[in-house]
Amino acid sequence: MATSTLRATWRPLSLPAASAHALQRSSQNVSMISTSTFYVFGGELKPRTPISADVLRVAFDRDLAKPADVLTHAAPSSPGQGDAAQWPVARVGAHLLRHPDLTKTCLLLWGGRGGKEMAPLPYSDYEDVWVFDRDTASWFTLETSGDKPPMRSYGTAVGIHEAKDRDKVYVHAGCPVQGRLASLHVLDVATRKWTKLPDAPGPARGGTAITTIAAPGEPARKLLARWGGFCGHEVGGPLDVFDPKSNAWSSHDAKVEGEGVEPSKRSVHGFVELFGDRKVATGGGEEKQALAVMFMGEGEGAPKELGHDGAGKFLSDAYLLLRSKSGAYSFQRLSVEGKVPEARGWFGYDALPLSAGASGHGQDGTRIVVQGGLNEHNERLGDGWVLDIV
Repeated sequence: MATSTLRATWRPLSLPAASAHALQRSSQNVSMISTSTFYVFGGELKPRTPISADVLRVAFDRDLAKPADVLTHAAPSSPGQGDAAQWPVARVGAHLLRHPDLTKTCLLLWGGRGGKEMAPLPYSDYEDVWVFDRDTASWFTLETSGDKPPMRSYGTAVGIHEAKDRDKVYVHAGCPVQGRLASLHVLDVATRKWTKLPDAPGPARGGTAITTIAAPGEPARKLLARWGGFCGHEVGGPLDVFDPKSNAWSSHDAKVEGEGVEPSKRSVHGFVELFGDRKVATGGGEEKQALAVMFMGEGEGAPKELGHDGAGKFLSDAYLLLRSKSGAYSFQRLSVEGKVPEARGWFGYDALPLSAGASGHGQDGTRIVVQGGLNEHNERLGDGWVLDIV
């Protein structure tokens, strides 16, 4: 594991006006299936009004030199009803993940808020875990069992591929019919069975983010890390870490290197794993392992009584999550090249490993896609951005 200076570069996707209009939304889901293709589902253009149940596929070239191609898999006129029952209804604040096994050509959808009451969509014959088959552009449902998690919106989810036919999806936090949640559930994709795991440390929250990070000394084994969220106000630290092996949470004070304070409190932000076994040098000269990247989101000072109806104070910054040899966590501001996207929250995002050839820099890295969201002018955005970290 070599010590290096990470190079981070933001670049905008070139989107024709019609494509940017089709992608304009917040509270949507983004799922990357390769470093040059991602899917978009759900979201809202008007507050608390799901935009559509269409599935959008966005493909772009490695150098981002050509306009991206946006393909729409149009939903039937009345999804979830009659002959169109095998298509999920429009929703906001759902959970959409690529299958944890990247050899599988499907996406998994669960939860969200929709329907006439704009409430968490209840379990039914046509509402459980949805599967989108990318090859046929069709949906079907998985009937799950076990200790099913309460339906909710604005939670957070992540998938882990452990081995062949050993794939897990973790669902955490969010907003059920009343209040907010601190619960953690895991779905065994092969058996379709849910298991309830220990609740995370309080407060219960929505708009938080979890990501996978490498376990100390075991880069192939994954932990879950959580930071931020909203519990009536924006939440910051501590950094909470769940170890599936010990089935336990731990909390860690994680300050910004050289500043002695934690990153700005935030919700509806991005938090993704930094792929590859990388070390960076800190200001004090110590080498630390770079684990994840946290970026953007809604900061403190937003008009909470307005919720989706009003814009808040948004952030455009980015931080690396680091871990020392002793196991202490910290953040380090990520210095980026290129034009930085405007501050935002409530956006769709995802990340995948970036090969040395695709990065153009001769070494492996991480590619993050950010799409849409809400800005400080209370505008839903239709843009797309790529952040490459190598």
